[in-house]
Amino acid sequence: MNVLCMRLLLFLSEEPYGSTYFYIAQTLLNHIDELESLSIGEAADLCGVSKSVLSKFVREIGFEDYKDFRRCSPFKNNKYGNKINYVYNVLGYLNDHSYSDYVQIINTDLQRVVQALDYAKIDQLALDLAASENVFAFGYMFSQRTAEDMQCKLGYLKKFIITTSKDVRQEELISQAKENDLILIFSDSGQYVRHYYDANLLEFDYRTAIEKTKAKVVLVTNNEEAAALDFIDYAILYPRSSDLITHRYIYQLITDMIVDRYYHLVYLTSQTSLSE
Repeated sequence: MNVLCMRLLLFLSEEPYGSTYFYIAQTLLNHIDELESLSIGEAADLCGVSKSVLSKFVREIGFEDYKDFRRCSPFKNNKYGNKINYVYNVLGYLNDHSYSDYVQIINTDLQRVVQALDYAKIDQLALDLAASENVFAFGYMFSQRTAEDMQCKLGYLKKFIITTSKDVRQEELISQAKENDLILIFSDSGQYVRHYYDANLLEFDYRTAIEKTKAKVVLVTNNEEAAALDFIDYAILYPRSSDLITHRYIYQLITDMIVDRYYHLVYLTSQTSLSE
């Protein structure tokens, strides 16, 4: 899924139903295959608004102008030949295998994570969560769902972390993070922290804040090269047994482990101190 679709879907989920911006986002999504060939006037007519309203909307969802917006509009399921693309990877696998085969790979990967994970780094992250003034957790798409899941899990322990699904807002928060803050990135492929190295990924070429941040950066990933980048303070690396993307399930296990260690190393200790 391209950046434009991601932003429009998020906007659709957050804008009041029936509002002008809701209708614009819905209309653009329904005509996603046509946008590359439409002028701003034609797109505005399609949405039933003026060119100035559409220009304002385009900027609101994070694009510099309509030209930048249209550049990101082509929708292809596997635009960059990415092996972790959901349609190519998961649905492609299920087309040739049974559900039982699929579940078996997930089970195998979960067992491998339990055996191979560096638990000292899990403990370090739990302590860093407690020591940091602000904690930000981010990812893209399925990985962002993990950040939100972790936000909820930690909330039960009165540890409140910050996240947002909007990629532009993520970039803003990363740029504003301070030296005593923590940025936790979930990225199975490592692309979240590597997009701006690839000139072909034009939709992502704005992302540079994470390289410049003074905050501590922790990456949860399957990609060893991304884990070794200079601006990554440390990484929690996990294995996979095949090219099949199972990180949506692996992340649930890893975040449970992180929160469990936070519970034992930080939360219980603080509760004991308060009761004394």
